[in-house]
Amino acid sequence: MAEPRALVEVLPGCLGGYSPHLGVAALVHAAWARVVGPPVSLHAQPADFSGGVLWVVASSSGWAHELTFLREDIRRRLCAELGAETVGELRFRVGAVEPPKPRRDATPARAPDRDVSDDERRAIEADLEAVADDDVRTAIRRARLAYAKRGRPIGG
Repeated sequence: MAEPRALVEVLPGCLGGYSPHLGVAALVHAAWARVVGPPVSLHAQPADFSGGVLWVVASSSGWAHELTFLREDIRRRLCAELGAETVGELRFRVGAVEPPKPRRDATPARAPDRDVSDDERRAIEADLEAVADDDVRTAIRRARLAYAKRGRPIGG
């Protein structure tokens, strides 16, 4: 079996006529949010990647300044994520930051709630007879009804 290789080493050969630079840049862009986390990725995003230099646009001078203190840590984490010393340097500038795009694998909207049958309501109430505390009984009733409305079995 062949030794594992970093994706940034293999990708250029898979791109055919496309520039390897574009493939690596896409990988850097894709890794950014995972590496820096949601709070930072809302205020700073990769803008350009060329010659090992990643230019990052920050939403304000304060964010750009703060990120300069984190640049080496971010660079190391990007390289670790990509499996190679891809990013040699990070530079920051102030500019417009795009709002995050919705994820393609986001959870689909759930189906509308269904009506809970009288039999299901009676079963819930029967289960609740053993609960002495009124506040606890009310909370359990609310949760069980919400669960049943979503079409999940309520047990007994």
